[in-house]
Amino acid sequence: MPLFKILPFKNTADTASIAQDRYGILEYEIAKNVAEFLPNAYAPLTTPTYDTSGQMVHQKVLYSVTPWNGYRWWMGNTPYPNANNQYENPCLLASTDGTTWVVPAGLTNPITDLTAEQIAAGAFHSDPCIVMNGNTMEFWYRFYSGTATHILTILRKTSTDGITWSAEETLFTDSTFYAVSPSVIYENGIYRMWFVDTQDGYKVKYAESADAKVWSVARTLAIELDPLYRFWHLDVIHTDRYEIVVSCTLISSGNEEIFYTSSEDNTKFTKAIKIIPLNTVAGSFDAGKVYMGCLVKVGSMYYCYYSAQSVANVWRVGRTQGNSPLYMRGKYNDLDVYITTASDLFVPSNAITKYPSGKIIYTKITTAFGSTNSFPESTGGILITDYSSPYGGYIRQFFRIYNSSRTYVRYVNSSNEWTAWEPVEKIITTASDAFTPTSAITAFVTGAITYTKITNTFGSTNSFPENTGGVLITDKTIFDTDGHQRQTYKVYNSDSIYLRHIDNTGAWTAWKQIAYVV
Repeated sequence: MPLFKILPFKNTADTASIAQDRYGILEYEIAKNVAEFLPNAYAPLTTPTYDTSGQMVHQKVLYSVTPWNGYRWWMGNTPYPNANNQYENPCLLASTDGTTWVVPAGLTNPITDLTAEQIAAGAFHSDPCIVMNGNTMEFWYRFYSGTATHILTILRKTSTDGITWSAEETLFTDSTFYAVSPSVIYENGIYRMWFVDTQDGYKVKYAESADAKVWSVARTLAIELDPLYRFWHLDVIHTDRYEIVVSCTLISSGNEEIFYTSSEDNTKFTKAIKIIPLNTVAGSFDAGKVYMGCLVKVGSMYYCYYSAQSVANVWRVGRTQGNSPLYMRGKYNDLDVYITTASDLFVPSNAITKYPSGKIIYTKITTAFGSTNSFPESTGGILITDYSSPYGGYIRQFFRIYNSSRTYVRYVNSSNEWTAWEPVEKIITTASDAFTPTSAITAFVTGAITYTKITNTFGSTNSFPENTGGVLITDKTIFDTDGHQRQTYKVYNSDSIYLRHIDNTGAWTAWKQIAYVV
């Protein structure tokens, strides 16, 4: 298997620059076709709707290894043409492959509708969820009574074939829970429900019931989220853990993006991490708002279906996929070896087994995260993990420093452990006044010679030789034992040179002038 495979380009004018680095790794810096590397869906799905617009929102997708009534994939949804909630009535689609969706033969959508009186009152349906209870599909959805009464009710219909549906029944009203986007799983005789309570600080809550009508007291889930956002619409699946995708609203602007969190016990959750952002590609169907996602896991592959708004207020559903919710890619095929992850996902102490094998993983490291997690320099950058080969000695990791040409490299040795970071370039020029004479040798890049300009003002106030500016040269190319590291200070506008070294205790010796020419 080659280390890199070239992805197809859309036209002959699109090119990729190719550079060969000193370790023999070909790195393709893709200048165009940015969409190939986004976690966003490459294009929206074709989803038939009863209003003929093809626009929809708040999808819930289920998959069954054994086809249920002829289909493995089923999608509950509500049409939403140009955000018109009059058409937001529960509908059902089916698919044999998860991408081509049809209305099952014999079904007429929607499975429930509004009366003329309800429409006049401003009532609407929303937030559908389909649930399997044995061989019976349950279709849950919300009903908002209108602007006069403001009553929120959770309703349900059931079917054993997806075609013929039972009469509508009321499960509970907002006097029980103010449940936005309820996500329900039925397992071991219990309905488990997660929802967002917009009447209580947009908290994610959990409750359970034996009959879907009498519920336990809702429990707030402690999920850490960037304080710039708040929770909005969610979906939950149960694999070897409880996995949640939740759209979160950027409070300052109202923009929405999709985050992910998980828990093994439904109590201790990981920090919510953004996995599907607003699409930055002009004209994308999801450039206006990324609204609501739902997860499906088939074998080792995750699929995330999400509804989104374009800048023209058109609402469509797309599908993205990956071997983890954290590694979603919009266009996924056998040629795809690149992964772009959520920011700050990895730290240098992570074992190689934490990374997806067979891939080249790009991870943005923010300055705040990089400065506190032992990266080669205490700053941000791009972490590139080349795990395209499974064998120790061939696995490499690069850290490219933010706003700099400096790059570090390390590799996994035959013991399956990371080696120490080394600079790719052995001569480094830092920002002016980056160090003082009291800076410990550990503050300098290992395996390199570091040049630092010292300004006159800084030199005169920080005990440099002759209390003036100059050039500080730190030689840390040999770093296995103390005594080999040296530091030279060349005084500005002079031939004065001072020298010192690290003694066998790890401390700097006193400066010694070694040359002076009048």
